[in-house]
Amino acid sequence: MKATVSRSARESAVAQIKTAMIEKKLTQAELADASDCHEKTIQNLLGGRSVRDQTLFDVCMVLGLDFDKLKGAW
Repeated sequence: MKATVSRSARESAVAQIKTAMIEKKLTQAELADASDCHEKTIQNLLGGRSVRDQTLFDVCMVLGLDFDKLKGAW
């Protein structure tokens, strides 16, 4: 059961990131450039795969999201 809750929380976090990207009108390439990472890393992030905490932090800073909340869901 715990895995289901975790997956649901991660999906919610990914949805928040995607919504923020739409609101800021950023493409994956633009987000990657602004957060100083590779576009493939952004694709992994949006696919719900694990990324480094620093990458998640950088993306949160660019998008204006709460890192601690997203990290907890990740």
